[in-house]
Amino acid sequence: MFGIFALVGAHAFLGEVGALCFLWALVEIINRSEASLARARIAGCLGVLFLFSSLIAVAYPYWVHYGPVTKSVITAGPMPWAHSLIMESKEHIAILIPVLGLCAAIAMFVARKEGTASPAYRYISIICALIVLMVLSLAGMGYTLSTAVVVTIGRGV
Repeated sequence: MFGIFALVGAHAFLGEVGALCFLWALVEIINRSEASLARARIAGCLGVLFLFSSLIAVAYPYWVHYGPVTKSVITAGPMPWAHSLIMESKEHIAILIPVLGLCAAIAMFVARKEGTASPAYRYISIICALIVLMVLSLAGMGYTLSTAVVVTIGRGV
């Protein structure tokens, strides 16, 4: 059982580090120069690596523990909406984030050919900011799901 909690912790850690990498990329794009854009590409590649690793880390706990155990606890408790609204949203957003990160990283390499004045960097910065906000919202959603479990178990279900 400890292994599952370690993987869930690794999932959260890797996701947050991935978000920090895209925040780093965003700052480098805002302060645009050839050197900062090179660092932004590095940050984007690292961010993609961390975000995909986060999904890999949580795959086993999700299939083995969440579906058969945690989902039934949440839906039986006073906050069944936590699964139907929060977890369902979280699943889809979590799959979208690494794909957005990959798109942003690829776009950084494509925009490099146009130089530092490329208008593409405006859109890339928007994607980077969205990634950061989405990852932070997933952390809040995870807190809500954990609260739903604690509230249910505390009520004796």
